[in-house]
Amino acid sequence: MESPLLLLLLMMMMMMMKESGAAVTPQTETFRGTRIRRYAINPVGHKWTHHNITYRIIQFPNTLNVEDTRKAISIAFTKWSDVSPLSFTEVTDGNATTDITIGFYTFNHTDCWASPLHPCFDGLNGELAHAFLPPRGEIHFDNHEFWILGKSRFSWKQGVWLNDLVQVAAHEIGHALGLWHSRDPEALMHPNATYTGQRNIAQDDVWGIQRLYGKIHTANGPLTAR
Repeated sequence: MESPLLLLLLMMMMMMMKESGAAVTPQTETFRGTRIRRYAINPVGHKWTHHNITYRIIQFPNTLNVEDTRKAISIAFTKWSDVSPLSFTEVTDGNATTDITIGFYTFNHTDCWASPLHPCFDGLNGELAHAFLPPRGEIHFDNHEFWILGKSRFSWKQGVWLNDLVQVAAHEIGHALGLWHSRDPEALMHPNATYTGQRNIAQDDVWGIQRLYGKIHTANGPLTAR
């Protein structure tokens, strides 16, 4: 049984990795015109011990077809493989073991009512997704939301927000790889990223992921954000 201190730490970690559509006041820092590194790595130091990471989508959303869902998730993973030594492979065999599992769920999932470490979803709007640090490797999306392959926008016809699955997934994958929220308002890992629609890897994200897993080199030297 985990100690009360460890349980408290895990609860705090989960609270920090919840994503919602609510804005958070941006924090900015400058130092003589230079950029300051503002990424955050989980204090326990959890990360994957191998670079060839597998994933499987075990439950698909109601509002997006299987093909577009798989495409969106693949694009999201590619954002991280482009700037790190990590590679990601989707596994479709339901009996195979994978590093990361991805699913779209409703209110009570993974027995969330019975455990403070398994947060529930809150229905339409509000929390969009949450993720667990390595080596647990789980990413949960709220299946009450309207997920699309494209930029987030408000649908006047349907009267709901249509959420960009690529953007939210890329942010959650960052958590599943071991990153916390960044204080850089331009970073994909900033807590406002979902609200502002930031969907591209920023330099601060590159610094964070390479701090965990090392750099990749091209003919022109270490790879940086595009």
